[in-house]
Amino acid sequence: MLGVSIFAEGSFLSDENWIGNYNIGLSIPIFSTSFESNSSVNSDAKGNGVNFYFNAQSIHKHTGFLFEAGLGAGGLKAKDFYNSDDEWGFNFLGKIGLGYAFVHSKKAVISLTGVIGLDWSLFDKDYDMTVYDSTYTMTAEVMPWVFFAGAELSGTIRLSERVGIFGSCLFAIPFAGWEGVKVSYNGISSSASYDLNSGGYFIQPAFGLSITVD
Repeated sequence: MLGVSIFAEGSFLSDENWIGNYNIGLSIPIFSTSFESNSSVNSDAKGNGVNFYFNAQSIHKHTGFLFEAGLGAGGLKAKDFYNSDDEWGFNFLGKIGLGYAFVHSKKAVISLTGVIGLDWSLFDKDYDMTVYDSTYTMTAEVMPWVFFAGAELSGTIRLSERVGIFGSCLFAIPFAGWEGVKVSYNGISSSASYDLNSGGYFIQPAFGLSITVD
């Protein structure tokens, strides 16, 4: 208990020894994933989008050690969604990580962080299906959940003591997840679930305004 108390009251955890770096802007998620059901039917997805992006870094002044957490929400376009059409849907991303700030001065912050996160999307599309010369309007709902791990390189240039601009890029690999598919017509629906295959990638460059609290 004595050791814990000394650590908690010491300089490492003191508020005055931490820099808060808050990045607000836009991100461009780029992804490629593959899902497979028990019947060996594959569901491949790739595309890109535009998200509102927020990322917070807490950087220790003396060691450069940092904590990071980020959120993104916006639109994602899946290529070849149905009949080779592209389809826009809603996208949400959350991530946390630990890393190191190589530079953390009054002029700039440059950091590399290892992160884990979750990417969730929802696509909803109406399409026509013809059976025995009769055409029916069906609704397809696709909801992928993807857990990823990777690294994020980030840089901030301070234009003043508090305000600056930032740019970052996340490189990650999906390692777990599933995709739910639901097709419905006139209140009658059928569902299927697909598991994430190995491979694929997730890349997310981001840029915008940076606010520093020192």
